Amino acid sequence: MLKFISQLMAKSGSGLFVQMDLTSTHSHIMRYIKSKTLPVLTESQVIEIKEKIEQGRLTPSFKTNREHVRHVKNIVAGKAVNNIPSCPKCGSSMILREIRKGQNIGKKFWGCSKFPQCRGIVNVKQYCL
Repeated sequence: MLKFISQLMAKSGSGLFVQMDLTSTHSHIMRYIKSKTLPVLTESQVIEIKEKIEQGRLTPSFKTNREHVRHVKNIVAGKAVNNIPSCPKCGSSMILREIRKGQNIGKKFWGCSKFPQCRGIVNVKQYCL
């Protein structure tokens, strides 16, 4: 699993910038992000967006925390009921696919829904419906 830390930093008077520390295997992404030096938003726009986000937040309390935990558990339970495996490489949901070419034509396998960015596969026999 890729580990990265993202930080949003507001520079006074010059706008919003994104700084990301990525693994060395993704240095091309890091170079691309760091090449973006022009301000995207003004400081007043950043403050306005921040205020809108804070207005929509629930007040942190035991009750809102329990509601959030219950909501997340329902989502996880719904995914388990669907019996769809998660990708072993990236954790995304898998799609049941059929081989169209080669000696295994017609056989089914689970392929990552993020294909072609992720090429994770699971054998159907490993994960029965």
